[in-house]
Amino acid sequence: MTLLLPRIFAIAVAFLAFVSCEKQDDQSLEFKLEEVLKSNFTEAYADQFAGKPAGVFLAIKNADTSLFVQHNLDGVMTESTHFKGASTTKTFTSAAILWLHQEGELDIDDKLTDLIPGKTISYLPQTPDYDVPYKSEITIRQLLNHRAGVFDVTNSKIPDSINAPYAGMIYPDYLKDQFGETYTFTFDALVFPVVEHQLSYFPPGTGMHYSNTGYNLLGKIVERVSGLSLSAFKKQFLLDPLELNDTHFEDVGTNIHLPAPFIDSYLLLDGQVIDITEDNLSSAIAEGNIVTTPSDIAEWAWYLYGTNSILNTSMQNMMTEPLETGEHHVLYGLGTQMYPEEIGVGHNGARAAFMTIMRYHPATQTSYVVSSNTLNVDDFEQEGEMLNQILRDAIEVMK
Repeated sequence: MTLLLPRIFAIAVAFLAFVSCEKQDDQSLEFKLEEVLKSNFTEAYADQFAGKPAGVFLAIKNADTSLFVQHNLDGVMTESTHFKGASTTKTFTSAAILWLHQEGELDIDDKLTDLIPGKTISYLPQTPDYDVPYKSEITIRQLLNHRAGVFDVTNSKIPDSINAPYAGMIYPDYLKDQFGETYTFTFDALVFPVVEHQLSYFPPGTGMHYSNTGYNLLGKIVERVSGLSLSAFKKQFLLDPLELNDTHFEDVGTNIHLPAPFIDSYLLLDGQVIDITEDNLSSAIAEGNIVTTPSDIAEWAWYLYGTNSILNTSMQNMMTEPLETGEHHVLYGLGTQMYPEEIGVGHNGARAAFMTIMRYHPATQTSYVVSSNTLNVDDFEQEGEMLNQILRDAIEVMK
């Protein structure tokens, strides 16, 4: 397999004069961006977290500058502080698949039962433990855009009608109850109830249902095509070439602590504030296990969508082609969200207890990452809209 070229800039981006930065220096930009955070992250919101250092931060990256600002985090948050980026992980898994497609190592329009190009094995094992419903009809592309109908064991409770001790439960919660909070999850374990009980939302191609389990199948495919673990593949072909040295994908259940430096995070549930900094991220192997920093994730969004450092233009266009979902994501491509449309393309992430919105905005040729060290379960939509508005206002500042 050809190694990915070292970190490079797309010539067309690197030599464009960024007009807004010619008009104002970084200090004045930072002041304006700090005001954006203050005006949106209201005291009323902060008060719900009982005096905890609950706040919000913003990282920005373009060809000319990198910026970081924060509000209400007691000065402990910097561009190098680790946090959980949750489903922004999906952009890495999708990029891994599309890079393999770009290199001719797979074809995203192949079925899961097809043979891997140049190999004598299929994309998913031809064994009973991977006999997911409609396996011979599902394409890799349908897994990428959540149109395969794969039952999601991390967001949907196992149906009560199932004759199993985990009926009516979120399956990873059941496994932690059985084997402990630091149980290390595997692709095999996470797909088990889907196969055992032939769980599916619908036949592939007939609807859209967001599925973390579908992304776990993509992770398994990356491993079978490349011969590497998913985390090792992402490190070798995505992280290392871009020198994203403060990012990793946690796949060991006992590693429940974020690496230093890190920031605590808080969950608001039924009016109670819960410190939930410790977390077993291995339950989100291919879809939500990223540990990163504001600087790294802003650079990732810029390189992925704004340059050809990872994917060529054809692959980027494929990744960002919007399809209507008929649900709250509204528009979704291949591992890429694009709603609200005015804030650009990227992905959201929510993991106890961070909420993150990562976007690349084509008109300003700039990536924006906004995140709060809170997850307000009592008013999830309000928190999401607050972060969306921060991005809208930040984009206006950067124009």
